[in-house]
Amino acid sequence: MSSAPEVFTAASHGAEQIVAIDHMAHAMGLSAGMRLADARALVPELITRSATPDHDRRALSKLSYWCLQFSPWVRPETAREPIFLPGAACLFDYGLNLDISGSDHLFGGEEKMTALIQSRLNAFSLTAHLAIADSLGAAWALARFATEPNSVTIMPPGSAKTTLANLPLAALRLQLQETEDLARLGLRQIRDLYKIPRAAISQRFGPSILRRLDQALGFVGEPLSPDQETSPLWCRMAFAEPIAHPDDIARASEHLCEKLCTRLAKDGLGVLRLRCSLFLAEGGVRHADLGLARASRDPAHIFRLLIEHLPALEAEFGADAITLTAVSAEPLKSLQYDWALPTTEDTSTAGNLNDPELGLLIDRLGNRLGMQNIARFAANESHLPERAVRVIAPLSSPDDQNHAWGDIDGLPRPVKLLPCPEMVETMAEVPDGPPMLFRWRGRMHRVIRAEGPERIAPEWWRQFAIKDPDNQTRDYFRIEVLEGQRFWLYRQGLYPEQGGHSNKPPRWYLHGFFA
Repeated sequence: MSSAPEVFTAASHGAEQIVAIDHMAHAMGLSAGMRLADARALVPELITRSATPDHDRRALSKLSYWCLQFSPWVRPETAREPIFLPGAACLFDYGLNLDISGSDHLFGGEEKMTALIQSRLNAFSLTAHLAIADSLGAAWALARFATEPNSVTIMPPGSAKTTLANLPLAALRLQLQETEDLARLGLRQIRDLYKIPRAAISQRFGPSILRRLDQALGFVGEPLSPDQETSPLWCRMAFAEPIAHPDDIARASEHLCEKLCTRLAKDGLGVLRLRCSLFLAEGGVRHADLGLARASRDPAHIFRLLIEHLPALEAEFGADAITLTAVSAEPLKSLQYDWALPTTEDTSTAGNLNDPELGLLIDRLGNRLGMQNIARFAANESHLPERAVRVIAPLSSPDDQNHAWGDIDGLPRPVKLLPCPEMVETMAEVPDGPPMLFRWRGRMHRVIRAEGPERIAPEWWRQFAIKDPDNQTRDYFRIEVLEGQRFWLYRQGLYPEQGGHSNKPPRWYLHGFFA
């Protein structure tokens, strides 16, 4: 650490301006907003460094992730424009807003929680002004105007009016012009606004001043919207000494799975997406995310999925805490399954989507291969082969189960379809008859048997809606060639004598293969 005071500077209107100072510079009478030339006149041995506001904002964003161990509701606050606070140590306002209304009891109360946060930040060589109040506006004011360096202020519940009375008007988060206009009228402290009728303030200065005052006093709600995806369903475990061994992390994760599932059961919920966060001793945060195909609150099943992701939670220098958050959850009713196994004659449970074992299998496959890569097919309302089947989520129930692909109106279908029909060259005895020869992928095939045609009309609503030129009448033939292979070919379009209106002659395509 340097023995001389240090400041950070940035160019402003053709001159160097101080934007941040350290404790030593503050004790010597310097403050943010001063010109560097004036500061050097007071402190010649001053050390200067170039300010990097963008880097500071990124560091604050990382610190907000670290604060998730204390509350899931965290929002970083940065001012991109300079603010002028009397005697400020930094020209740009940086802060973190936490809603601890539902988590302070996990740390033994507000005093112990703030002491823990303060000690951890000091270990990172960070100076923080902490304040706890009934409203976000009051906490903002106390953290910036009513604290000594590296101190904590806890406002008694319901005392906002008296606690904030002696603070300057800038503590209400007013614009600089608004504070200057009020100062010209002799109004410099928040208590001065208490004596003036509200109608007079609103008529002369507009509604913004009264809105900020009501927010600070808790008369108007000010919701805290966190930057990160968050959930109130979370649990936490802290360690007296940092842990680093994978077995210790696994045991802590298993305990949190049981704890979280107990809370989910109490609320009648099941988790769909889960996040495990490891808060490192050096200040970083590492996450492991997993998803489930079906909502669950089985701790053993969830831990089996989570343990495959734990290698990503490496803690080289140890971890101070670990949290488990149900990022996405939905109502889950309690189910009771029959303990008796079905007999060999009983096939009613075959393919049952409600089978819990099927959900466990899909979860394991999804967490290894990616849940987006697990799907199944369902029938779709269309006679066109490429649109007769659709892809759905593995455990979702399709809307229509009236027909199956293998047998539509008693007509057989091939076991394999090409991704896209491929054009073939054909030779036929008559134009509207089946082919005698066809060439596919450079190889000639001689037809020995043909069945058809099976005519599939175009979807007229699709043809008029999107003007699809390929949406024409198709005549399908089941073809057997000399080598014994069986193909599914179709002729697209009609000849003029058949009622065709296109100037292009019909074309032949190969679409699938029979077994």
